[in-house]
Amino acid sequence: MMEAFSDIYSFIAILVVVYCIIQFFDTIFKTCMFYPYLIMMNNFGIVIKPYMMVWRITRLNKAFKSMGQCMPSLLKKWFNIGFYLSFISMFVAFGLLVMPVIRHISGQFVSNDGKEAVISVIPGITTPFHHIIYIVPALIVSVIFHEFGHALAASREKVPVESCGFALALILPVAFVNLDYRRMSICSSKQQLRVYCAGVWHNLVLLLLSLFFVNYAPSVLYPHYQTDVGVTVLNVEKQSSLAHFGGLTKGDVVSSINNCEVRNIGSWFNCLVETSLSPPMGFCSSKKFIKDYGNISHSCINSSDHLFFKIFTDEVNNFICLPARKAIDEATFCRNNSDCLEKLCLMPVLSTNQEKVIKVKRNFQKSVLFIGSVDEFFLVKTSSWVSDVKFPSIELITHLENFFKYLAGICGGLIIMNVIPCYFLDGGHIIEHLLDYTYRFFKQNLCLKRKTYLATRFKIVGLVLLVVNILLGLKNLKVINL
Repeated sequence: MMEAFSDIYSFIAILVVVYCIIQFFDTIFKTCMFYPYLIMMNNFGIVIKPYMMVWRITRLNKAFKSMGQCMPSLLKKWFNIGFYLSFISMFVAFGLLVMPVIRHISGQFVSNDGKEAVISVIPGITTPFHHIIYIVPALIVSVIFHEFGHALAASREKVPVESCGFALALILPVAFVNLDYRRMSICSSKQQLRVYCAGVWHNLVLLLLSLFFVNYAPSVLYPHYQTDVGVTVLNVEKQSSLAHFGGLTKGDVVSSINNCEVRNIGSWFNCLVETSLSPPMGFCSSKKFIKDYGNISHSCINSSDHLFFKIFTDEVNNFICLPARKAIDEATFCRNNSDCLEKLCLMPVLSTNQEKVIKVKRNFQKSVLFIGSVDEFFLVKTSSWVSDVKFPSIELITHLENFFKYLAGICGGLIIMNVIPCYFLDGGHIIEHLLDYTYRFFKQNLCLKRKTYLATRFKIVGLVLLVVNILLGLKNLKVINL
């Protein structure tokens, strides 16, 4: 766990140092009025502020305008669907945020029970640090698609896009779109709702596409790619003993560990934990085999393929040396003789209590017999996918699956944050125009003072709900053990 915190702190420290260096040189060049630098920054639209770097783009404005005027009637129907679904999502989001608060207040909230609406995704702490290669691209794609929705909807309503771009706020990547808000203010409430709901709608579409890939990819890729039939070894760290000759190699398909069946990554780790916590396992062997291959000499001491076994009998000398692979390969597992019917239970004699004999069954290959700590297996990277073709590779399919999982999670988070009425977010604009649209729908007038009063109350409630859920998520932060 300390290594996890060390990784994330090192990463943040590097980013802070790099940003401080950039900020330092930017301040010097601006103070000295170094014109080539100022002209370059102006041409590229780059602005460096305290704790923020902004890259503003105007060259895409014409592209947005032409896209918004292409098939306007179809786009109108598209964004109308987005408005209605965003309206429904608002009630769903309220429910998701209210329930954890109610459970907490009633004393029924259980730490790490998976019922939090807001779950922190922090590389190196709540997720493996190397998953940052999925989290950052997924975050960038989510915010770009979100802002693209706003820009396209605004162009459809003939609201000019003044600029768009990216910003790095501390270490958080952000995309943005600046609209002509004077032109926006003269649009009807329904038109403005289509624009403000477009970001949530596009995130919802991206969420559904991601869930489709995650849930239905096994059916689409079957039979060349399968899941729940074992795990494929992607890599074995060099420091693991399993990387040596006779161990696991890239491409191996593991179907069981001792008597524990492995079907996917979840069962792979469950089997490792079960093997680590359970008492040592024995192996059933016939009396004929023991008589033919066993000896009581000291040949096991200088042999790499022989092992001492303890036989559960009443004889005084119940230790015997046997060829390990012959004794274990086809044997069933046991705790004592009663598990072996007419056979005898052989218990491996090991040098320490931490060592265990582990039989790893591989598809279409000999089983791997490993003597050592179960911790060595945590240095093996595996995938739930099993394939009989080489392209696309298992690694590529696994990377795509992990990416879409994070994309779905991040899109879901953006939907909740932007659909809830809250200051500084889309939900704050949505609730204002939704109130106006609702009153007009029932042919009633809503004065500005009344609208401001109601909108403010909704925003305060939404802000409190978001903050409380974030605090509950941090309180029940589940730190992974890397």
